[in-house]
Amino acid sequence: SLYFAVGLHRSVAPQHVQRRIVGSVRCVEETVAVLALIATGGLLYLVFRTKLGMALRAIAEDQEAAMLQGIRYKRLALYGFLIGSSLAAIAGGLIAPLQVVLPTMGGELIMKAFMIVIIGGLGSIPGAIVASFLIAALESFGSYFIDLPIVTIGVFVMVAVLLVIRPQGLLGHVVR
Repeated sequence: SLYFAVGLHRSVAPQHVQRRIVGSVRCVEETVAVLALIATGGLLYLVFRTKLGMALRAIAEDQEAAMLQGIRYKRLALYGFLIGSSLAAIAGGLIAPLQVVLPTMGGELIMKAFMIVIIGGLGSIPGAIVASFLIAALESFGSYFIDLPIVTIGVFVMVAVLLVIRPQGLLGHVVR
């Protein structure tokens, strides 16, 4: 029982993980990227092209007005929770082949996700996509030339400057 209480971990070393090899190129990262794009496309289709997505956006915009139009809030809150949980499960499944999975992992990823939402704009899915590519590009190119912790500090400074200049984010809108 001490093993579970202290949180001692056992991990699988990356060289022992089975990976599909095409020629001499390992395709794990490419497969994860394709699956992530499929999940993102599915989310965008669900939110912007279906009645469920329209109802979810209506509830997010104005709960009372949506309820007056006959939209069941509690049922849609459940659907929204299920969609969010499914996306979290998909994200966990996609990150598992790339990183060592530990019970304590996620703090760094949650901080990046928070910065992405702030930069993109609250409630803006396209803004979150643009912000994630922006942060990924900054970290990739920046870590090539300088140290990664310095790049991370630079991203924090960028978030602070963006909040001062444009508080609604890159693609967010002002709610009055």
